Amino acid sequence: FEAKINKNFRIKVMFYEKYYFCLRFCFILLYSQLLDNLSSRKLSFMRSL
Repeated sequence: FEAKINKNFRIKVMFYEKYYFCLRFCFILLYSQLLDNLSSRKLSFMRSL
């Protein structure tokens, strides 16, 4: 019984690790795009001044 729970738990941990990796990857992509947008907007704003 204990071993069965342990196996399920390990599968869940593996699944969450993969899921977390994908989430983090998407977050980094979105964050870098956002930073690019902000910096380009700032540049255009500085040019307009």
